Amino acid sequence: MVDAILDAVAQVPPHHYRLPTVRHLLADALFRTERYAEAVEQFRAVGGFIGSVPWSYSVDPVREFVHARTNTFVEWEKAGRPAALVRR
Repeated sequence: MVDAILDAVAQVPPHHYRLPTVRHLLADALFRTERYAEAVEQFRAVGGFIGSVPWSYSVDPVREFVHARTNTFVEWEKAGRPAALVRR
């Protein structure tokens, strides 16, 4: 399902109003499935904005977002900063 969403995101106009929310959800799903290179792309795309789901479901949204983002980048660095797979 994550792959299908990644493919769909690639087809959406970059300023679509729902794209940031989808990117946050993707970043979380990719982090949780240890797909760090792809998660890095999503975290870069959303920047530092935290006020979205899934983080807003937490008692401490900032903590949840920072934990996922930080650990994504740490694991990506440990892996040698691999590029994300090219999506068709």
